[in-house]
Amino acid sequence: MFSFFNDMGNYEERKIANYKNNGVEVDTCYCSDTEKPIETAVHHPKYNDDKWIIVDYADTEPEALLKHNKWVKKMTFEKLPETIRDICTAGISKMVDLLNDDEWREMKKEE
Repeated sequence: MFSFFNDMGNYEERKIANYKNNGVEVDTCYCSDTEKPIETAVHHPKYNDDKWIIVDYADTEPEALLKHNKWVKKMTFEKLPETIRDICTAGISKMVDLLNDDEWREMKKEE
């Protein structure tokens, strides 16, 4: 459950792709505390109080790059999604699901 400690202090080694522009960030990197080895996360000022949302997983770097690019387009498109679902599979998220059901995962766009 605490394997995320393996990911501290080595981001540059784990990074696959990162997009940053106008307060929007899409990041894809290797992670050690999830069901798949690569995750894509986004943060945007209009969602989740501008905190990270895990949006996709991949098994390989080519697959991860496709998903990364998909999310860059989605987060920079003129019409943003009304909601974004956090799909985090880290142990702590599963505990939160048990305590709160999974309503916390739906991030509505703020105006």
